[in-house]
Amino acid sequence: MYNLLYVDLPFIGEKGGDKNRSNFLWNALQKQFNCSLLLVKTHQYIDKPFPQAPGKSYRLIAERSNSVKSDSIFHYNPQQLVKFREIITSNNFDYIFFRFTSHAELMDEAAKCCPRLKIIVDVDMLFSRIADLSWGQSPGFRNRYYFVERLKLKRFESILFTKPYLFLFSNSYERDLIYQRYGRDLPQENYGILPNTVQNMEIPESTKKERSILFFGTLNSVANSDAVVHLSENIYPYLESYLQKENLNIYVVGKGPLDEMNKYYKEHLKLVGPVDDIIQVIVDSELIVLPIRIASGTRTRILEAGILAKPIVTTTIGAEGFNFNPEELIIEDDARKFAEEVIRLMENKESAETLGRNLRAKCQAEYTWEAVGQNLCRMIKESTGNNDGRKNKIAIVTNRFYPEVGGAETNIYFQAKELANRGHSVTVFCPKRIDRPKREKYDGIEVRRMDDVFNKPPTFPNIKAATLCPSLLPELLFGKFDVVMMFPAYNYNNLLAFMAGKLSGKPMILCSFDYLDYATIIKTEGKVPKDALERNKPRFHHEFFMRNMDFIFAIANKEIDLYRKYNNHVGYSPVPILLKEYEKEIDNPRKAYNIDTEFVFLSLGRISNIKGQDLALKAFVKVSQEIAEAKLVFVGRSDYEPQLLEEMKAIITANNLTERVIFTGMVERDEVLGWLKYSDIHIIPVRFMNSGAVVVESWISGIPVIQSDIVDPNLVVEDVNGFLFESENIEELSEKMIKSYRNRATLKEMAGVGEQLVREKYTYEYLCELYESAFSAIVKK
Repeated sequence: MYNLLYVDLPFIGEKGGDKNRSNFLWNALQKQFNCSLLLVKTHQYIDKPFPQAPGKSYRLIAERSNSVKSDSIFHYNPQQLVKFREIITSNNFDYIFFRFTSHAELMDEAAKCCPRLKIIVDVDMLFSRIADLSWGQSPGFRNRYYFVERLKLKRFESILFTKPYLFLFSNSYERDLIYQRYGRDLPQENYGILPNTVQNMEIPESTKKERSILFFGTLNSVANSDAVVHLSENIYPYLESYLQKENLNIYVVGKGPLDEMNKYYKEHLKLVGPVDDIIQVIVDSELIVLPIRIASGTRTRILEAGILAKPIVTTTIGAEGFNFNPEELIIEDDARKFAEEVIRLMENKESAETLGRNLRAKCQAEYTWEAVGQNLCRMIKESTGNNDGRKNKIAIVTNRFYPEVGGAETNIYFQAKELANRGHSVTVFCPKRIDRPKREKYDGIEVRRMDDVFNKPPTFPNIKAATLCPSLLPELLFGKFDVVMMFPAYNYNNLLAFMAGKLSGKPMILCSFDYLDYATIIKTEGKVPKDALERNKPRFHHEFFMRNMDFIFAIANKEIDLYRKYNNHVGYSPVPILLKEYEKEIDNPRKAYNIDTEFVFLSLGRISNIKGQDLALKAFVKVSQEIAEAKLVFVGRSDYEPQLLEEMKAIITANNLTERVIFTGMVERDEVLGWLKYSDIHIIPVRFMNSGAVVVESWISGIPVIQSDIVDPNLVVEDVNGFLFESENIEELSEKMIKSYRNRATLKEMAGVGEQLVREKYTYEYLCELYESAFSAIVKK
């Protein structure tokens, strides 16, 4: 299930049409997403308590905007923005859903520091249109506030609605208006319709004591205040004599009545104000009038009355966003004709009841929480995320590149290939390490190999770790690239690329595989100390490099935390797999090693201290009597650390396990895939590991894992997709081996849970979507 953060003002237990929509959204989203709630405290809660929120929730404090921005747009001080960044970076959210465009500052922050997040905005009310209509009703100096607001809001919307978010409008008029103005650079699917909605309900018994007409809504809103003025000054004069003759009243019901509106109430147009049970008031009314002239959330009132089968007379603006016909809803903008329709329905009870029944049927079919909620979740899951769809000219700087062979080289090659397949222009710059042409093009990628000043005279293959290619500087400085991506760490060539990016103003992304040279640390210290990152203080130029990156991707949580000390724009980069490699038919390697139906514990990787195979062996010794038919298979090179291998063989001999512990030595890739597919469970006993790529390989192959908790990031959920044990704790590892054997009937199911995660978030397609989201956030149009 995907993780979603919902951002809104307090709504639970609150009354009002906007709160009804919020409650609907929260209810619908929780059914298909793992939801967390972020509530924003505004000036409205200075003098009253802030409501409690359920479950996993957070809160922020918004301030009034400065004079340059509209009052409708929230402002957050630096401390609140830091808190927001911590919320979204410390949780694995897939989506962030903002209720209203007021939270634009938070949207910008989310897009910058977590570009992988898909941002959804429930526009609901188009603020500039409310200001437009308010100004249009009474243009003049006394109403200048709305004139100024409309200018501010149109400027604000001209920026917001060009961003690659999913915008949801409550009606097609406002959606089409915005798309025509600002949507030329985004697909139309980024501008969706989410109509207002209502909970289905049984109709209560009427308790009415008189015939009456009802107008209801929050009375201190601009739209409702204007509707009351319209009703009083323009419509009431045509109704007055009829109301007197029939002794009928129009009651105005709702919270927040304004004192300055008292002058608009008449003998038969009466203010009631707030009531305890609005549903009963609607049921007891004979007809509902909603003469709305200013667009707002008030349009939910049509649904609230419609679901109770009440006939309604409203305006074109009042009915915006709904698909009602004249047999379900009366729409009239002219004041005289509006009054005539009211009189006709009050005189013709049968017509009024038929209208109400038809409206209820339409509400139940198209506008209930259930019907609209399903469509909402579908639109969210089908959204393309924060990707503006533009194709960029990408420069990739790396220390090695395919056809040089190695895990990192292959990974970067498949990333470049996928970016090229997605329509981007990709140029790879790397040192000339092999005897290949300086310029080549294959798989849609242009490769430029540069002379290395440290490799004099030129010798191939050049296997030195450090290289320096001065020609890189002018290539990037004057090359027409939209963005520069640097792999896999801080080095001389990436420093040159950084200088070129700063001088030319090109956005820069660091794709970090390892912050430290862990291989050297292991050689010199025998292990990677837990405080290795903390005790490594970067030099000033390295720190400057990190602080000035436009975005940084890292593969381990510890390194992400370190980078965030220097840069707010840091995200997780999954180490992906090529799905088709695991979907081909593979021979079962068991037969070649005389293994039949025995339970197989697999441990994949070269035999080495850092990989921890000795821990797996010692744990196997402990469980070998209880699981007499199990075998332990080590797949990988066994000549890397000869002394460790001899120690392990001595343990095997001492415990009479020669027939039950197998070393395959180095094997072909197809045999590795065979062991992953046909073993029962994979033990990953490592003393250190960044990325956990082998965990992902296990799941996609169909087996769960028993994993050391030192793996970073940890993707294993105990008893769900595998088992965890404390690093180097042999006793706990042996317990988990027994547990896995006892639960062997459920292992395939556990692997299936892991496989779902792999297919969703550990493919080259998904990784490149993350890159594209970052491009959209940092590449200038």
